[in-house]
Amino acid sequence: LNMSLKSLNKNVTSQMKAIALLLMLVHHLWREPGFVRFEPVAYGNMLLSIGLMSKICVGIFMFLSGYGLMASSCSGGADYSIVNRLKKVLLPFWFIVVLAAPFLLLYDDISWYDVVTDSMLLTCKMNGSWWFMQTYVIFVICFPIFAKSLHYKMVCIPLLIVSVLCFQPIATDIRKYSDAVHYVLHYFPLFYAGMIARKISLFDLLVEKQWWFKLFLVAVLVVVRFATGWNILNIGLIVAMIMILVDVQEYITERVLKVLNFLGKMSMNMWLIHMFFIAYGSHLTNPITDLVWIYLESLVAAYVVWKIYNRLCGCIR
Repeated sequence: LNMSLKSLNKNVTSQMKAIALLLMLVHHLWREPGFVRFEPVAYGNMLLSIGLMSKICVGIFMFLSGYGLMASSCSGGADYSIVNRLKKVLLPFWFIVVLAAPFLLLYDDISWYDVVTDSMLLTCKMNGSWWFMQTYVIFVICFPIFAKSLHYKMVCIPLLIVSVLCFQPIATDIRKYSDAVHYVLHYFPLFYAGMIARKISLFDLLVEKQWWFKLFLVAVLVVVRFATGWNILNIGLIVAMIMILVDVQEYITERVLKVLNFLGKMSMNMWLIHMFFIAYGSHLTNPITDLVWIYLESLVAAYVVWKIYNRLCGCIR
């Protein structure tokens, strides 16, 4: 296979997003089971532990976001536009806000003020998981500054080290004052690590390595993460997951690839929608079937929203 096909390309990115979205549902259903009809402790600590580990989903999205923005910037050059990037993300988000607002205004303790402030990304009253949009938009706006720092090794390497060692503890202390600052500090190391990975073509370099070296590196990254218990070392786990996906691409059939790419394409809409089904939808008593049920509901709704949005965009053009 061509080296470009065996690196972190769009197919691998879509697959990682699909995995991250599944982990997001597992985290919300099994780690924070406020709405489900089963009791996770009835299954020992297994469900709670899996739900806790699944929180890596946010880190995956942040790492891929940093990598993707850097890749777009490198390929777009002077034509790269922050405004276009924001429009690509915010317009579908605002469309979902408009669709969800009537239901929430009628059946929940949501006011028009909440709808407006959520739309402006100042609050997330309509959907608790929408804090991600606020954090992502802040990163997009600040991206040119972050990208500029990568031109100076005396800046980017110390900044990454300091962020890995210090930002998450600081974020924990600062949360009582500002959720926005908390999330930005907490996930900056993952976002910035993604940018650096693209800047140095990390996965292109790893493609050239022998299989035993990559297997050893994956093992080291996994062992170090769980031996230390440091959440920030999820960066290593994410790199390991991408390395494995890159190496198995040649064994994935065309049909499976299309399905995974479709799921990856739906991942952002599913992220924005899934909490509505968890909070207001029906649940099943078995944790596995409940997970599948919520996933399918979110997928169908995300697809319908995607089709309507694209049809409207086509009519406007």
